[in-house]
Amino acid sequence: MRNVRATLLLLSALVAVLPAGPARAEPAVDVDPATCVAVGDQGYSEDAYRGSFAAAGEVDCLELPSPAGATIEMLVPRNSSGVQDPDWTVVDADGTQVCSYGTCELTGPAPYRVLITGPGAGSYLFAVQRTDQELTGCEALPLDAIGATGGVLVGGHPDRFVSCYAIPADAHADTELFSIARVGTLLSVAGISVLDRDGTEICGGYLESTTAKLARCRLVDGQAYTAVVTHRTGSTPAYRLSRKDAGVATANCDTPESTVVGGAPVSGTVGAADDVRCVRITDSGSGNFWIGVRASSSGMQYAVLDGAGNEITGCYANEPCRVTGSDSYRIIIWSSFVSATVWPVAYRVDTWWLGERGVSNTICPTVGATISGTLTEESAGRCVQVPIRAYQTTVQVLIGNSAGGTAVPFVYLTNIASETNRAGRCPQILNGFECTLTGSFAGTTAIVMIAPRWELGSYPFTAEVSCTPAPCVKPAYAVTGIAPSAAPNSGPVTLTLSGASLAGTTGVVLSRNGGANPITAVIDSRSEESVTATVDVTDMPAGTWDVTATSASGTATASLVLTAAPLTSTRVPTLSGTVRVGSTVKLYNGTFDPSPTSYTYQWTANGAAIGGATGAAYTIPASMRGRQLAVTVTAKRANRLPTSHSSAKTTVGYGVAPKATTAPKVTGTAKAGKTVKVSAGVWSPKATSYRYEWRLNGKVITGATASSLKLKKAWIGKRLTVVVTAKRTGHTDGKATSKSVTIKR
Repeated sequence: MRNVRATLLLLSALVAVLPAGPARAEPAVDVDPATCVAVGDQGYSEDAYRGSFAAAGEVDCLELPSPAGATIEMLVPRNSSGVQDPDWTVVDADGTQVCSYGTCELTGPAPYRVLITGPGAGSYLFAVQRTDQELTGCEALPLDAIGATGGVLVGGHPDRFVSCYAIPADAHADTELFSIARVGTLLSVAGISVLDRDGTEICGGYLESTTAKLARCRLVDGQAYTAVVTHRTGSTPAYRLSRKDAGVATANCDTPESTVVGGAPVSGTVGAADDVRCVRITDSGSGNFWIGVRASSSGMQYAVLDGAGNEITGCYANEPCRVTGSDSYRIIIWSSFVSATVWPVAYRVDTWWLGERGVSNTICPTVGATISGTLTEESAGRCVQVPIRAYQTTVQVLIGNSAGGTAVPFVYLTNIASETNRAGRCPQILNGFECTLTGSFAGTTAIVMIAPRWELGSYPFTAEVSCTPAPCVKPAYAVTGIAPSAAPNSGPVTLTLSGASLAGTTGVVLSRNGGANPITAVIDSRSEESVTATVDVTDMPAGTWDVTATSASGTATASLVLTAAPLTSTRVPTLSGTVRVGSTVKLYNGTFDPSPTSYTYQWTANGAAIGGATGAAYTIPASMRGRQLAVTVTAKRANRLPTSHSSAKTTVGYGVAPKATTAPKVTGTAKAGKTVKVSAGVWSPKATSYRYEWRLNGKVITGATASSLKLKKAWIGKRLTVVVTAKRTGHTDGKATSKSVTIKR
């Protein structure tokens, strides 16, 4: 029951609830408990306490059952006889003041007592409601269908001025109508407040000068609610409270036989002040609907709910309105006040479809010099459409009514989002009515509707429509420009066609060579002066293309030049393998968007092309050692520019050193005075030259670098070896040592 005091503010004209404030600790008040009268703390569902004072200054004591920590509200009726607004103070068991106004949180020791002081002689009613817990003891309030009679009578309790009614969580619609109506002719004030389980008001209102009040409530599935009614006291019921099912899927609504402008309306009667009727219409969600409610009394009210149950702002009594943007609508009709009228009250509901939003249509004919006719109860509308041309700033309608009729012109634009509700009634002038649409809305269409406001009757009329500058003529279908006029063939492009009377465009097509293989664009938006359409031109052949717009009134063409676009490189090419003399390196092509269909290659050294090196792989010769090696790959695809990218430059290193597959060997007789030779062995890769180094016992023999060596006597007994260095151009040197031989005598 949190936030209950917010709900009571709405009923401030009915129940005296002082502003909330903090509890104040005052000096102890002497209270004789024996003089206190026990009262309840469920003032919404129980009788109030009735007391009286013989003179000013007397004090009554009421003892509460509420425990420490509870929160309570004090309720006193207004507009009643006797003492209307007694003062009160809440004290604890020790007599310490807890609070004396507004919402009261009980502190100190229980029990708590209310001390009521009268400003003068007279009787009074006083009730207490505990607000920190769920309401209990509330009567069930039945759910009726729209058009059905039902509800409960409220009042008739001399000692009760507040009543509550339970709305179970599993027994309500998503949208409901709560009504409270006076019974009989007695003027009185009452209020209704629908609370959620936390005590927060979700809808409500109160009666004052009207005979009935209707509240539209959105209810959450699975949540319980409580309807609280504050009313007058008396011996007979003074009000009738009811709730009706206005749910999105369950509302009991009539459907129109015709939605043509001027077509037959939905007819019905409202049989009582709180009787409710409903009309349902459906749509695609992008159409315009005219909604007008006409009745035999000016007290007829209506509201329009969209397909989700939300009330559309701007649709109410005495004026028609235009709605758009929902797939369905429910029109709720009731009459809250009818002065000196005998029920039932007849009504008519016009539900006319005015075509798709922002699209020219033939629902309303194009404006002529004059419009004339007679509006009747069964055919209450005529319309014309006025195309708004460039620099056309005003549309004027001068209408004269014969025989005192009240046919009225209304003007609105078909595709302006802010013009979704009120229909734009034209102001009255000396000789009729005149509409002026000020502003530059070139490319839109104005609809002029001739219809009654709310009256039932028959009304002859004659209307003249003019435009500034004149005339009100829709120009021929034409395309005078295109943007952009040129585009690369690398993806979607949005084209804007400018011209005249383009709102009726049904298609945009690209073609060339006499119309072969046309490409259809998707229309994004359209108005009288422009059409935007998107088309994917990826890989379309370069050249001039015809862009043709089509409508029911003809075709119009502009030209678009497509240029061949390069491919997009999404990953650069790289080399695979070791970049050194003798190695074969390969190219990773990289990636392009869209994918190429073929590639070409050119290898370079220090930036210069290498003759004949045009494959995806390259074996590096010795002449490249130390140079900067790279490769350029060119990606190709039909209708696109060839796109080239190069790998990073890499310095060519030395090739691998030759390695002896057969070791060097000393040949000949190893005796003093003899000459021995060296066999260089077998090397891979093959060496281009050799160098020799002879050694005795591992030490180099100075000057011994030939392939043969004459042995000296001084070397007898020593071990002879030879180190062979194999050389190859562009490669690192390779070395190998022969087995040792011992020099003999």
